[in-house]
Amino acid sequence: MSAEFTSFDLSTMAPGGVYKLLASLVVPRPIAWVVSRSTKGHLNAAPFSFFNMLASDPPVVGVGFGMHSTGADKDTYTNIIETEEFTVHIVTEETAEAMNITAVEAPHHVNEIELAGLTLAPGVAVKTPRILESPAALECRLLQTIQPGRTSKIILGEVVYAHVLTSAFSDLEKLNMDVHAIHQIGRMQGGLGGGYTRTRDTFDIPRPVWKERS
Repeated sequence: MSAEFTSFDLSTMAPGGVYKLLASLVVPRPIAWVVSRSTKGHLNAAPFSFFNMLASDPPVVGVGFGMHSTGADKDTYTNIIETEEFTVHIVTEETAEAMNITAVEAPHHVNEIELAGLTLAPGVAVKTPRILESPAALECRLLQTIQPGRTSKIILGEVVYAHVLTSAFSDLEKLNMDVHAIHQIGRMQGGLGGGYTRTRDTFDIPRPVWKERS
């Protein structure tokens, strides 16, 4: 007996429905905790779960942006366009509450970093600082912007410098990381509700090696 499926023509659906459907299916999603800086020097921190590593040579990350509830661009997006740089942080179980505080749609003059009680250190390759409470930070320069639709924008950033907690490596010389040393979390469903998942429950499947039949 075959299973029953419900099919959707996304071209006929409202954007909110498309978001709810896909954000519940494409899980778990890594979270980019982005610190950005305006041309006037105002700092901003905000999390984005439409995010991933897209290339390694050159190293590229992509972050997807929606619109602010007012219809304006998100401060993070505006800052990156203006300064052409930003810093992405890894979110862990230990920093989840602080990350959630920075998710608030605060007025432009509010510094979410101070609101969450976070500690900053200067950037090395970029002027944007990094959050010391995060075990890993990626300093990025703007590489490309893509606007697939009226309310959706994508930023590609080249990672030019990385800071990683030394204790996260099982073998620093070989760049082998202990997957259980950093307690990353991922985003599940979208919207104001939804939840998160831990990444501690892992398993291995050996990749098959192709052998020609004789």
